[in-house]
Amino acid sequence: MKKSIIAAALMAVAMTVAAPANATIYTYRQADNNVLTINTATGTGTLVGTGINLTFTSTAFSTFAGGPAPTGTFAIQTISGTRTVNGRVQNVRDVNRESITFGANGSTSIWFQTTDRFGRAVSNDVVSTTTVYTPPLTGSTGGTTSTGGTTSTGGTTSTGGTTSTGGTTSTGGTTSTGGTTSTGGTTSTGGTSTGGGSTGGTDVPAPGMLALFGLGAGIVAFRRRRKKIAA
Repeated sequence: MKKSIIAAALMAVAMTVAAPANATIYTYRQADNNVLTINTATGTGTLVGTGINLTFTSTAFSTFAGGPAPTGTFAIQTISGTRTVNGRVQNVRDVNRESITFGANGSTSIWFQTTDRFGRAVSNDVVSTTTVYTPPLTGSTGGTTSTGGTTSTGGTTSTGGTTSTGGTTSTGGTTSTGGTTSTGGTTSTGGTSTGGGSTGGTDVPAPGMLALFGLGAGIVAFRRRRKKIAA
């Protein structure tokens, strides 16, 4: 019982971790190559590009309708980041009066303040026009799933697209694989063994014949040696 409870708990945790976050993000690439994003699920937005890097929040983003040419003004509650002006980086001041306005024909305007090198407040009004609109993506699939290679059914897996069966399997109890295999007392060399006999090989003298031949040669040599000593 305890094991079942633990398994169920682990499965619930795994499903919670694997479940993707449900976020709706609208993306607007602007004429100056800045990229503006509005996330209605988290109430956050960003403006990133050359010389600008902003992150801001707005509770009003929950009512943002999106689309290629949205309209309306949204008050910004918090904002942070930097903007580069005349080669100098200025930090953004959070004064709770910032706003972002979407106008007709895809125009956008973000008003905020920065601090210059003398500590003075500088008003900024970044105005641009949307050139590319990317519709929102709700949820995620955990990245990209690729299916590489070949998937085979029927219990056979092929690697590199080629399945080879090397060697030779013979029936009748004898298996030969590129060499010499002795089975049942029969020795075959460089040939094929069939039914217990060998074909296509070389006859080898029996060990008894070799012994007799060696004994005879020894006797002949011994007699020749005796004749030489007698002479």
